[in-house]
Amino acid sequence: MVHNVPAAVWSDPATLQDAMTEIEMANMDFLAIDFTISNMVWLNSQEVHNKSGRGLLMLSFKTKNATNAAIDLNLAVCGVTCSVSLNIPWLPQCYWCQDWGHRVTECTGEECCGCCIGSHATSQHTCLHDNPCPASERCIREPAMCANCCGDHASWIHNCPISKAALAAQAK
Repeated sequence: MVHNVPAAVWSDPATLQDAMTEIEMANMDFLAIDFTISNMVWLNSQEVHNKSGRGLLMLSFKTKNATNAAIDLNLAVCGVTCSVSLNIPWLPQCYWCQDWGHRVTECTGEECCGCCIGSHATSQHTCLHDNPCPASERCIREPAMCANCCGDHASWIHNCPISKAALAAQAK
């Protein structure tokens, strides 16, 4: 992730290769490292670019050495030094068993509700209190229960200790 990149570096999809070459050349001249880029994608909307003139750019380098050097030394983009950080995406979550690290199509677990840990689909969850909430609304009167840690939150909450542990393991 390259932060605070001048939006002028690339706005037209037809000039993607030119923009990648410009970033590669500017940094290879400055540092004796092959900064070959395999892909780049804006992570902010065109509206953000127009308003601030800057944005967040995700670069994919062809080598691990280039990636590590960019993180350690930052990158020059259009004459501006931009900080670089590692992007660690969230793990996929199975909405059948609620576990982290796989998807429904790969699941061998048992069906579990992400709201109450019952043996039904989350979409089939119904409130147990008097005057149940409409199906299209989340219940705020009954406490949720996480299928992963049994905490008082829904199973998809990223602050869950199990979710955090799974993300930390992926980052290693």
